[in-house]
Amino acid sequence: MWYSGRPTTMPTASNSTIKKGRKRVLAIDDEPAMTEWLKMVIEGEGYEVRTALIGTRGEEVFKQWRPDVVVTDLMLPDIDGIQLLRRLKDVDPWPEIIVISGQGTVARAVEAGQAGAFFFLEKPITQDGLMDMLHKAIDRTQERAEHQQLKEQIRGQYSFANIVGQSKKMKDLFELIESVAASDANILIQGENGTGKELIANAIHYNSNRVKGPFIKINCAAIPKDLIESELFGHEKGAFTGAQTDKVGLFEMAEGGSLLL
Repeated sequence: MWYSGRPTTMPTASNSTIKKGRKRVLAIDDEPAMTEWLKMVIEGEGYEVRTALIGTRGEEVFKQWRPDVVVTDLMLPDIDGIQLLRRLKDVDPWPEIIVISGQGTVARAVEAGQAGAFFFLEKPITQDGLMDMLHKAIDRTQERAEHQQLKEQIRGQYSFANIVGQSKKMKDLFELIESVAASDANILIQGENGTGKELIANAIHYNSNRVKGPFIKINCAAIPKDLIESELFGHEKGAFTGAQTDKVGLFEMAEGGSLLL
């Protein structure tokens, strides 16, 4: 994207917060003794636990309670564990799911992983082995929550609502930004120094479909004339004197995201 605008902003913090309190774990197994053992062991580590003896009940609890991690048997009386895993992921992809089974095979473990399982444990499972995986799954959910919170803060900082301006021209500019952010068009932003050209570029990128991609910014005036082509398009080793290694160009680095020149 070509960027170069106007306004000033007052960043605001995101309203999203990472879920506080005890982490929730849902345990699903058709053997009452196993579910009781899981409940006792997991609660002993300070987690809040709910259990279910069949998959459909586990799915109901999952929808209503929204746990952080699910521990489920692969062999359930009413539904195949892989099918249940996919249904839970369709409801909410965020919670991690640990699959346990007394009939573990490589094929089933791979299938569980492809369906979104965090880990596959084969029975008999030990308390240490279970808790090690559970702690790692909880850490993963926490990291993802923190990452999402940071991303929302960034998007909030660069949202259109935070660009100050109430005039007719500014409102027209907001509408234009919103429309071009949804497109894949190359965009030229013009304005004098200090008018907020980079701010507009940020707003466009962080509100576009490319937000998950890289946002590469380059000051063209700082690059020597004879190096600009190499910087933008890259080069292969030996392409010219001094090209001792391959170099990835900025256009390639910005693939799937935005490039601000």
